[in-house]
Amino acid sequence: MIRLLVMDVDGTLTDGKIYMGPLGEVFKAFDVKDGCGIKEILPKHGIVPVIITARNSEILQNRCRELGITELYQGIRRKIDCLNNVVGKYKATFADVAYIGDDILDLQCMIPVVQGGGIAACPADAADIVVSACTYVSPYKAGEGAVRDFIEQIVSGKFSSSTTLDLRLPKAIGFVNSAEAANLIPGRYDISSDFYVIVMEYTSKHENDVHFESHRKYIDIQRVLSGEERLMIADISRLTPIAPYNEREDLINYAVHGNQSFVQMCPGTCVVLFPKDAHRAVCLGSKNTVIKKIVGKLMIDYA
Repeated sequence: MIRLLVMDVDGTLTDGKIYMGPLGEVFKAFDVKDGCGIKEILPKHGIVPVIITARNSEILQNRCRELGITELYQGIRRKIDCLNNVVGKYKATFADVAYIGDDILDLQCMIPVVQGGGIAACPADAADIVVSACTYVSPYKAGEGAVRDFIEQIVSGKFSSSTTLDLRLPKAIGFVNSAEAANLIPGRYDISSDFYVIVMEYTSKHENDVHFESHRKYIDIQRVLSGEERLMIADISRLTPIAPYNEREDLINYAVHGNQSFVQMCPGTCVVLFPKDAHRAVCLGSKNTVIKKIVGKLMIDYA
């Protein structure tokens, strides 16, 4: 259950523009709908609003007083350290956190929050690399009701299923590793309403011919049944998307980056890939090999 709503400010609660005069920042534009959501809706659901921002602003202090926000942290560039302190203060975990931000400084919090079973969201006009890391992308732009929309999604129970992931994931991994799965012929198999597997046979490709990819709605559970290949893995925060997120295919591709690790995939090897884990399967050396693989697709948010 979400207990903490953690928010960025510029580009999230505001439109991201900084209005400067001779003496510094002149004003910020906040959306009244966001404010109403924070002040009127969150308390009814026992959710504490928290702001962590890299800038310092007296205007923001005034706005927080109006909204009753006491957890205000300004001038913070190492946001993850601050978030850890707040989580500890409330004796919570990342599974209790909903985080909304818009740019690369927010990724240091978004990625561990999602990994920990929490929720990460962004406005519609957030940076592409942030969009690809989020559980939820609001249809509203920054400073135009994106935070209010996220609040309404949270209290509606839309994301409650994500907290059951620790129960569903072991079952999915168990099926992918089962003898039953190993005996399946190529094709798609719907195991349950939130989990399906694809058995495929293909010829491995040279690394110059394969882009990185990641998924937003599903966790990948990959097991090689025959053949050998190398699975290259990189954190999406270090990659540059080469195309917008394809919602129908739940896919986003990235340019290749030098900073990547790999897993040697041989028969029986099983790897679990979360939304932060961009990946690409390549052949070993220059030798192409016929691969038979089973890929489990477990829905992250399931009602």
